[in-house]
Amino acid sequence: LVAPNCSDSGNVAVWLPDGVWYDFWNDARISGNQVIKYSSPTGRLPLFVKAGSIVPMANFALSTSLIPKDSLTIHVYPGKDAAFTLYEDDGISEAYRTRNEKRTTAIAFSQSSFSLNIAPAIGNYDGAPNQRANRIVFHGISKPMCFEVDGVRMKAFQTEREVITAEEGVVWNSNTLSVFVKRTPITKPLLIKAIPSCP
Repeated sequence: LVAPNCSDSGNVAVWLPDGVWYDFWNDARISGNQVIKYSSPTGRLPLFVKAGSIVPMANFALSTSLIPKDSLTIHVYPGKDAAFTLYEDDGISEAYRTRNEKRTTAIAFSQSSFSLNIAPAIGNYDGAPNQRANRIVFHGISKPMCFEVDGVRMKAFQTEREVITAEEGVVWNSNTLSVFVKRTPITKPLLIKAIPSCP
């Protein structure tokens, strides 16, 4: 939900529909079905994500053709089950339309098992990667949690630099928890799941 501030004031009144919402900038949880007064100085767009959302993101690129296709960050906003279908094509041609060259990947989050399931990719296009590294960012996490990927427990690290060097693992940072999964074939399903009890 985007609520641009179109006035000279540093505040904006925002109507949040029913449900639980996350402030995109600081992960504060806000109850919906109300109007809130939101601080919106120049350069800070009021932006909210509803609990039960999956938001894939790629690194900044000057063109869709330049987006690295072998890595992806998947933001998960817990609170409800969620589903998302990732769509990809070559980013430069009409081949998705003229030759049906595209790829889709189903991604689903289960709140009850606190797990994310990334299904095998379907389809292909010119330049499509055979493998992909995934970073899953769970928002609104108030304490460290343990995770496993396809039944293998992930090692916990103190900093992102450490986990990036190791290529996979878990790191918690005050209110987000990131699970880094090393490159795996896109034809292989992935199950990223919280471990209920861990040492």
